[in-house]
Amino acid sequence: MYQNINNITLFRVCKVRIKKYSTNKVQTSKYTWYNFFPKNILEQFTKQANVYFLILAILQGIPIISISDGQPTILLPLIFILIVTMIKDLYEDTKRKKSDKQENENICLLESGQNIKWQDIQTGEVLKIREDEQFPCDILLLKSVQKTGECYIETKNLDGETNLKLKKVPQQLLQQRAEILDKLIVEYDVPNNQLYKFSGTCYLTDEKNRENEIFSFFNQKECVYDKITLLQSSKNKEQQINLLISQGKTLDEEITKIQTTKVALDNTNIVLRGSVLKNTNHIFGLAIYTGHDTKIMKNSIKVKYKQSSIEKQLGKRIIFIFLLQIGICLFSSLYYSIWYKVNFEQLNYLDINRNDHIDHAFIYNLFVRFGNWILMFGNLVPISLLVTLETVKFCQAFLIQSDENMILNNKKCSVQSSNLNEELGQIKYILSDKTGTLTKNQMIFKKIFIDGVSYGDYHSNNQPIDFVEFDDHNFADKLLQNDPKVEKTLLLLTLCHSAITQQIRDKIYYNVTSPDELALLNFAKQYNIVYNGIDENNIITINFRGKLIYYQFLYQFEFNSLRKCSSVLVCEKETNKIYIFSKGADSVMLLKQNKTNVEKQKNQLDKFITEYSERGLRILLLGYKEIHWSEFVQWESFYKQAITQMDNRQEKMEALQNQLETDLTILGITGIEDKLQDNVDETIFCLRQAGLNIWILTGDKIETAINIAISCKLIDQKMNIQIIQIPIYEDIMANLKQSDAFVVSGDCLTIILEDVILMNQFAKLTEKCQSVLCCRVSPLQKQQVVCFVKKQFPMASTLAIGDGANDVSMITSANVGVGIQGIEGQQAARASDYAIGEFQQLRQLLFIHGRESYRKNSELVLYNFYKNIILVFPQFWFSIYNNFSGQRIYDNLIYQAYNIFYTSMPIIIFAIFDTEYSQQTLYSNKYQTYSIGLANSCFNTELFLLMMFNSLYSSAIIAFFSIYIFDVNTHQTGRLMSFWYTGTVIFWLTILISNLRIVIISNTWSISHIFFLLGMIVMFFFTLLIFEDFNSFDGIFKIFQIVFRSTTFYLVCILTVGATSVIDYLLNKFTQYNKQLQPINNRIYQLESQ
Repeated sequence: MYQNINNITLFRVCKVRIKKYSTNKVQTSKYTWYNFFPKNILEQFTKQANVYFLILAILQGIPIISISDGQPTILLPLIFILIVTMIKDLYEDTKRKKSDKQENENICLLESGQNIKWQDIQTGEVLKIREDEQFPCDILLLKSVQKTGECYIETKNLDGETNLKLKKVPQQLLQQRAEILDKLIVEYDVPNNQLYKFSGTCYLTDEKNRENEIFSFFNQKECVYDKITLLQSSKNKEQQINLLISQGKTLDEEITKIQTTKVALDNTNIVLRGSVLKNTNHIFGLAIYTGHDTKIMKNSIKVKYKQSSIEKQLGKRIIFIFLLQIGICLFSSLYYSIWYKVNFEQLNYLDINRNDHIDHAFIYNLFVRFGNWILMFGNLVPISLLVTLETVKFCQAFLIQSDENMILNNKKCSVQSSNLNEELGQIKYILSDKTGTLTKNQMIFKKIFIDGVSYGDYHSNNQPIDFVEFDDHNFADKLLQNDPKVEKTLLLLTLCHSAITQQIRDKIYYNVTSPDELALLNFAKQYNIVYNGIDENNIITINFRGKLIYYQFLYQFEFNSLRKCSSVLVCEKETNKIYIFSKGADSVMLLKQNKTNVEKQKNQLDKFITEYSERGLRILLLGYKEIHWSEFVQWESFYKQAITQMDNRQEKMEALQNQLETDLTILGITGIEDKLQDNVDETIFCLRQAGLNIWILTGDKIETAINIAISCKLIDQKMNIQIIQIPIYEDIMANLKQSDAFVVSGDCLTIILEDVILMNQFAKLTEKCQSVLCCRVSPLQKQQVVCFVKKQFPMASTLAIGDGANDVSMITSANVGVGIQGIEGQQAARASDYAIGEFQQLRQLLFIHGRESYRKNSELVLYNFYKNIILVFPQFWFSIYNNFSGQRIYDNLIYQAYNIFYTSMPIIIFAIFDTEYSQQTLYSNKYQTYSIGLANSCFNTELFLLMMFNSLYSSAIIAFFSIYIFDVNTHQTGRLMSFWYTGTVIFWLTILISNLRIVIISNTWSISHIFFLLGMIVMFFFTLLIFEDFNSFDGIFKIFQIVFRSTTFYLVCILTVGATSVIDYLLNKFTQYNKQLQPINNRIYQLESQ
């Protein structure tokens, strides 16, 4: 796809045709003013409960089966719930829309100096960005006020990192005349979500109209790609596809023949939307990705909806209730139809028209009565349950975020998925990253090994310079003696990095992308070997103990999770010698070592690698090599070709980088300490003691990981630890034995997860062990481990916690994802369900908020079923006396207000504010308070059936006491009471018993509890008072005169409460006692307290 603006031509390399470039207007809001109502209504009716009640409303409108005189009275509560949800959605979307408008109407400058709104920027326009301004779109740097073409940016809005990053105008563009830059052809990637990858090529030519010829070739190339795309969807077209591919290669060759300057573009040449320009007056840039094509918008995480265990069980319970409803309705309608057919001749007093064959047809009666009963039992499924649960979870999330104990270093806990609050109380497996999650990600330089000697004291606290705790007189003496290997090692540390220098008041400070680099640079700085920076001619200046040494920077090979090493290629100005300096993980660097030195150094290297690892230090191996000019010239010619290729550029570049990174001389080993976060050991100890299984997933060596695991009390010396590190099937199988803890290498983990037998055996053993330590694992393997645990233990809830971008896939795969708002940025926090400041806050989150949310939300669900069963089933018991004819006993007005106005608020107040124990008791978990979630003792099949029994018993007591005691009573005129009044008494008793249940299950009381409990009752009597003078309301008319003056009314109330609420109270005490006595199947051996 191409676009031509202001003589600049852009061409995107893509296999699928993009019809048009995106505008720079962004929209994160969900609705517009014209589609809000229909779209929101459609979304709400994707919920099965809403569809169910809509069907009931339709049935109520059919006269022959309606029990409400053809009036769809259930629409009242349904519309109320829809409106409440609609208001909530509108409020949330209005906030997004306001934010969108503010961003789209921001102003920036064009190259000409003209103001332009962000939303009006087009791809291909040249923009002027000034210091401290945000970049409105993804741009390619063309010019900078700095002679070097450099600029500094802050990417806090993208990844949360506050350190500055260096971006550069491509070197070849710096050397071109201004008029040539007015006619560019830029070939680059199709829009994608890879924040740190970009491939492109810029074509420059002095020849007149040659750019049009290049453009023509690109246009033809795009047509070829379109044809390939069409053919790929067809069968047996391989030959035609191959022909088109060869045509594409021919066009590439034709482009290459044109005398042009090809400028390779990579990630260092582009700046992404949301970045802020720093320490640079202004730059000019070319808009290449706009609007929803920008990388930050492509990285907008679509939240994967997760359900808690209670929600999953709730769906099954609703289906059970629905099937029960169908069964009862079918029985009742069938019973009545048979009875009516048998007794029809004896029903003359009902004045039934004998000539009307339809009225006494069996099928007709069955259909009509079945419809009547469906409507009478419609409220058996609680209409307010879902909206009540959502409201409560929203409020619980607010309390979590407001909790002072969840605020650390001015960082509040952030709740992105409040629907998982109760799942926090049922976590069985915690899968944690190490660096930045358990540790501070603040690296402290501790040890260094050079030429057979290890320097530094493990216990040294001497810290004359930040991030360095190193003190060794022998090392200083070696440096004074100008030891060549020591000097070369320190030079490597000051050259091989990606730090940016800042000079403030004659002091040099470093902005780094990795805390390891800062520790290494500061270590060299402690011995007066200082990196002074790089100038516009790519000359690096090193202050080597007072002497300035200059190096010509040639190439940088960056670190990534696959390469696991970084290198710099430089030429020493004084000697004109070319060197490659490398540092990286021992597993990679040992393979790059010069073969002749392997045997000589092997034992020493292995010894100190093991020693440093056992001390819990992070290991980096340092190596270098001198490169002959002839070798470099030949290599560079291939490398320049590779960096201008659009196909497989990264793979070709890395292959050539690996060519140079061979036969290295290993100079030494560095040991860097990553200190544990505060209270990590205590937190892990308490989590294990509560019965949680903890898995640590790290990229560290086995020895390092074990040391950290011991420090944080994940494992201890008394445990039987099984280490699986040799990636051979037979060896793995032999080591899969019952153990207290397992330590598994990444290579072995790959084999285990690919073999069904090994995987099942591993799952069987890890289920019974205390801890698992997975070492040398990649981000993909972290996700695979989470999926493995979820698959093998489907009844257990998993929680994944991490702090970096490499933890995102793991976090999103777990039942609950927790992100640490750490040094590595905010990607993990943004992708998580809950974001916290440090690992220690996990204890507060689980033991207090999670445990209480699980308990209260379980009670809320059971209560909603309870109150609706005791409302609906009295109609069933009453029908025994009318042969299940489907006669209702409640007035429709008050019946439909039951869930919303008479029983809704007390349970909400309970679920938000009730506390069973003090926070200190819950936090200490001294009495195993967290075990109720692990044992699922608040919401299970047994409790659900017990609730069913209790509610059926209560409904029977309410119905029969009212019928036998109150219904036979006479009022002042001497007449028998109407069954409508009996129905109203039954209705009042259901309200009273329902609200008394809140009293029974509550542990704490406040003014709000009492206000809403009394308020619900007052509201009921207020309704009666308003409508009692209207004779159209059969069960309400003159009720105060007829019912409430009767002494039997009060007798029924006393007897019913005594026979129901007292039993309810005893059952509640029994379940509480049972929960306390229930053993914890925690699969954990007795832990000794500190």
